[in-house]
Amino acid sequence: MKHVFGGIWTRKKLAVLEAYLKFYASALKNQPFTLHYADAFSGAGSHVPTDEEGQAVLVAQEDFKGSALTALDVELGFHRYHFNDLNPEHVRELMRIRDEYPNKKILVYQLDANQFVPKFCASLGRHDRAVLLLDPYSTQLDWSTLRHVAESGKVDLWLLFPISVILRMTPKNDSKE
Repeated sequence: MKHVFGGIWTRKKLAVLEAYLKFYASALKNQPFTLHYADAFSGAGSHVPTDEEGQAVLVAQEDFKGSALTALDVELGFHRYHFNDLNPEHVRELMRIRDEYPNKKILVYQLDANQFVPKFCASLGRHDRAVLLLDPYSTQLDWSTLRHVAESGKVDLWLLFPISVILRMTPKNDSKE
């Protein structure tokens, strides 16, 4: 299944995420923690980027790594990977990816992110640490969900949001409506 999504900004975002995950895994490699990577909006694991009109841009007919594959390919890596997406086709693709990485502990979920995040945070034990990526397509994330992240005290949160949605919701012309 081809997940047509994103553009050059997506590749830049994933490059920054990859650099951070490498640093995180390296910094904690000698600590007694079980490291988790969780992505509440995992998508299909890879994507075909789009141009400014939203049309698929095929570069040598290859897909680009999404956040799931980016995390899985970090050299030192994590002890457990938690991939969640509500779309059944994406979940099937994530399960296929799980089968391609038999030496990694990959858990795949099909939950609304507002259900996944509290369950994930509650599952973390005393010796667990995590990076949680929240990169919704629009405004599906309830702010109350973030309370679970803060209360866990064990999660480095990456919260990304589409600026176009915020601009669309922002009052115009000094209007307070």
